[in-house]
Amino acid sequence: MKKKLILVGLGIFILIFALICIFSSPAPYQLVINSKYIQTDIVVKNGLTFVPLDALKAMHLDFDWDPMNKKVVVTKPNSNKKLVLQVGSKIAMSGTKKIPIDAPVQLVHSRVVVPLRLIGEAFDAEVSWVGKIIVIRSDEYTIDHQILNYSNDLVAARKIAISLPPNEQPSLQSSAKEPKHLLIFPEGEALRYYQSWGNHIWYYEIRNDVKHLMWEAVELSTGEKIEEGKRPAQESNEIFFELAKGAEVVKYGRMNKADSPRLYGKLGNDIDFIAGMVHAIPDEARIDIVERKQN
Repeated sequence: MKKKLILVGLGIFILIFALICIFSSPAPYQLVINSKYIQTDIVVKNGLTFVPLDALKAMHLDFDWDPMNKKVVVTKPNSNKKLVLQVGSKIAMSGTKKIPIDAPVQLVHSRVVVPLRLIGEAFDAEVSWVGKIIVIRSDEYTIDHQILNYSNDLVAARKIAISLPPNEQPSLQSSAKEPKHLLIFPEGEALRYYQSWGNHIWYYEIRNDVKHLMWEAVELSTGEKIEEGKRPAQESNEIFFELAKGAEVVKYGRMNKADSPRLYGKLGNDIDFIAGMVHAIPDEARIDIVERKQN
């Protein structure tokens, strides 16, 4: 019995030592929570993924740390779910239910480190891997992201794409020359698009739920064009939505077809008014639905 306790203690010591070493060095993994990159340490060991608990605040979780008893209570606003974790324990409490943990909760560099799957399952989050990127969607975000990636509803998918916060901010300055808003999507697609205002144009792509600013350009009064990033290839078929400054009627249709009628529709009352520019295009079918992967 004594020998068994020594072996168990040695195993826990080795795990803690390994976590300290790995959390002290750069990790090759990335974490995305609700469409935002989270800068944190990630450890994958023996098939388990460990993260510092404070890195999961982007899941809209609250933490109440008891330093005396080395215990943390994890809760979520407007939810009755509660998870109690004890450092060194392989049992978590969800209400009155005991949940076995594959590895004990650890305290590394004054940070509580937990198996990621435990938090995901306890708060109904969707966790998936894309290469070395971990993508987490809180339960309140899951429906939006299912629409964005998997739905045939182009209008809904495009509205969500537009409303996502970009990972990178524009670096060029624009003016109000030709004051109109313009959206351009490749026909049948929602996960990449152009957006322009005045003399400034941006090109975005959405990958693994994150919206990236891939290219931007500003045309000066001299006709010179300043660019940042890699300019995308010209599309053969594009859909446009145009809104003049102060207007409430959107002009839209197919850009590259002279015989395509120009359509008009009222600006929607979306929270993001740019998303309100999007309307359904007759006979347009989605072609960029993301392939579902089994985790």
